Amino acid sequence: MTNAPLALVAVAALAVPFPASAGDRDQLRAIGQGRALYLAHCASCHGPAGRGAEGVPDLTRIEARDGAFDPVHVAKHVDGRRLGRASSRMPRWGEHFARSWPCGEAWSAAQVWKLTRYLDFVQEPSPALAGSRSRRDR
Repeated sequence: MTNAPLALVAVAALAVPFPASAGDRDQLRAIGQGRALYLAHCASCHGPAGRGAEGVPDLTRIEARDGAFDPVHVAKHVDGRRLGRASSRMPRWGEHFARSWPCGEAWSAAQVWKLTRYLDFVQEPSPALAGSRSRRDR
């Protein structure tokens, strides 16, 4: 009696990827939806890759610039209403999202969170921070 069929099954089992957890799928979905929101609302100023231009911030370098990616601070900036920026060219996206759907504030908060998740995903950490955090930690 040989163990060849058993060995073949064992090798095949190693080749099958483990399914993502529900939390992983939710995070990936939020990042994908955030990317769609980014392309629709932010890319016209910050560029399709988020690298900015003359006078427009590079959104892929928030973590490198600030030393960490603070999702609460970024979400407040995206929302815009809580920062009181009367003269900024940056739209108040929280206000825009709240007005554009019947769900109002709940819809707005969800859209701001998705944009924030996407911006966290596209961060390019500085070399000093590169070893301290990996994509899996996000």
